[in-house]
Order: sequence, then C-alpha cells, then structure tokens
Amino acid sequence: VMKAVTYDFLRDFTPVIQATTQPLAIAVHSSVPAKNLQEFIALAKAKPGTLNFGSSGVGNSIHLAVEQFNAAVGIKAVHVPFKTGNETDTAMIAGEVQYTIASLATSLPLIQAGRIKALAVTGEGRDPALPNVPNLSESGLPVRIPDQLFGMVGPANMPAPVTSKLLKAVADMQADPAFQESVRRTGGVPSLVHGEAFRNLALSDSQTWGDLIKRLGITLSS
Repeated sequence: VMKAVTYDFLRDFTPVIQATTQPLAIAVHSSVPAKNLQEFIALAKAKPGTLNFGSSGVGNSIHLAVEQFNAAVGIKAVHVPFKTGNETDTAMIAGEVQYTIASLATSLPLIQAGRIKALAVTGEGRDPALPNVPNLSESGLPVRIPDQLFGMVGPANMPAPVTSKLLKAVADMQADPAFQESVRRTGGVPSLVHGEAFRNLALSDSQTWGDLIKRLGITLSS
C-alpha cells in the first residue's frame, strides 16, 4: 500500500519471536437483525452497497481483514476509515457504521457489555474471553483471516547470541503468570513462535495481504 517504502521485511530484519496474537471479532451494531454470521452475510448480500463498515485507516490490518471477509462471502459495502480503533468503536455504538472486524484489544469491553455484537472470532478455537462466540470455521466460513500478531524483530544479520538472549528474555516473560493474565484479559493469546517458524508465518501473512491489496488496488499516497 505504501509505494515509497525502501526496506524489505525479510531482507532487512531478523524475525526474532512472535510474543502474542490478538484474535479479531466480526462485530455488528446492536440493531443489526442477525443472530449469527450466516444471517448477517445473507442480510448484507441482500442489500449490496447499503451497509457501511468501519476501520482505523486505509490499508491497516482491520481494513484488510474486512475486505478479505467481504471478498470471501460476496458482500459489497462502503468503507468508512477512521484514525483509531476507538473512533471506529464510537461510530459502531452510534450506528454510523453497521459492522467491522474489531480488535479485541480495544473492543472487548464493548462486546462484553453488549454495546456491540460479536458474531464470530478469528483463530483456531474460541477465544477464552468470548467463550460463547463461535470461530469462523464453526460459523461456516472456511476462509483464513489472520489474527493480529505482535512480535519482536532485529536488524538484518543479527548475531545468534543476541537473538538467543532475546528469545530467553521473552520466554521468561511469557512464563510470568502476571503477563499471561494481562494478555488474556484483553482477549490476547501468549505465543512463542520464533526463528524460521516466525519468518514463515510473516511470509504467509504478507502473501495473503499482498494478494488482496493488489486485487483491490488499495494504495496510500506515501
């Protein structure tokens, strides 16, 4: 999406470790008359171009996730970009946008309070913070929408002893019950994917988003 970027993730960085993943939730305004994901898809497809979806900016992970979902199920809707996830949540509560794919890091309290309605979550299983919300596969949607990933990278050709020291530090942090509780409290999942596995995961996500961006012609001016 950014044409002026001069670096390449795989060439110019050493992937160290993925520390946590943040599942996403397909969420709708409370007035949307859909009790599950399939009902929402049917509703949206019956009214092409009439629903609005929000995101925290053109080309960011939330925007791309919704476009991936829309393309997979055949929904045509209007994108309304905001500056932050909190602004998107405010618009959702007000009914200015009818749906989004929400990051649980910011939207979980609103979902738990019933101010917006979660229909499905990404990830392999159900999110512990939303045990009653099915995942995409359970909802009959066999499409991969990558979770948000949070990890650590270093400069290219980082010395192996430095990488090992960082890996141990993160592993020690992961073992701390206080860290685990703080991550899960916001809907996240601690993770210890590192080295080539982390590189391959980043490459897979890059391919997924890159194909989507090219297909839809999503661009930024800088």
